[in-house]
Amino acid sequence: MGVGISGPKRPRGSKRWAYLCYALRMARVSAGLIMYGVRSGALEVLLVHPGGPIWANRDAAAWSIPKGEVRTGEDNLVAAKREFEEELGTGISAAR
Repeated sequence: MGVGISGPKRPRGSKRWAYLCYALRMARVSAGLIMYGVRSGALEVLLVHPGGPIWANRDAAAWSIPKGEVRTGEDNLVAAKREFEEELGTGISAAR
């Protein structure tokens, strides 16, 4: 295997190599916050449902914590707080 200008040359016919290159290009980092509380002895967790027409009739397995992609150079906690506010329309206060 030789080395090209942009890295190792892909062996001909290598589907694994193509997938690896694709996966590395598509890799993203996301950050989120898990907001929880205990009421009457039961644990409660805040979940959000994605919006838009794709998710309109898909309730099962569509719920998640408020999260989103971390921007280049952005701190993970800052990104998590930003995403929380964007998705819920309200900021967060310090935990007690």
